[in-house]
Amino acid sequence: MEAEDAGDVGALRRIGRRVRWALVVQGAVVAVLGLTVAYGMDAHGWFGGSQSGFYMVPWLAMLGGLWRGAVGLVSR
Repeated sequence: MEAEDAGDVGALRRIGRRVRWALVVQGAVVAVLGLTVAYGMDAHGWFGGSQSGFYMVPWLAMLGGLWRGAVGLVSR
């Protein structure tokens, strides 16, 4: 094994995968925005508070953002 093939980057390269940082950053931004809106709804009563049906939307945004970021970590 050569020195440049050692570590996580070498392992990803050997299986033909690479990290797409644009997707990872997009996912992180969406997840943080979802977290911020969920906190605002819970603590400050934004958009009807945590008792409204709209409270699911920020949680779905957080899950979607995490999913998009994970896809960016192991893409072809």
